[in-house]
Amino acid sequence: MVFIFSYKSQELAHVFGGEVAPSQEREYGKASVSRVEGCDSPLFAGLSEEFIMWMSHGDKLHKVPDGFKAVGEFWNASLIISQML
Repeated sequence: MVFIFSYKSQELAHVFGGEVAPSQEREYGKASVSRVEGCDSPLFAGLSEEFIMWMSHGDKLHKVPDGFKAVGEFWNASLIISQML
């Protein structure tokens, strides 16, 4: 199992057939991240449903490629953490 965050998620999505495009707003700084509804990924074991991460990008992942699933999101980039199945 591989977890992919933020920029690396975008890069791998592009390589494996997902969709990455500019977001409406760039972000830099603290952001509240939450699990995708129904997520039972071990990545979040021991964490609350929402937590703070540092963001610094202007693109976002619009579609997760086949073989991956979205497990984390935040207001400006609905798919920021993906998990390779």
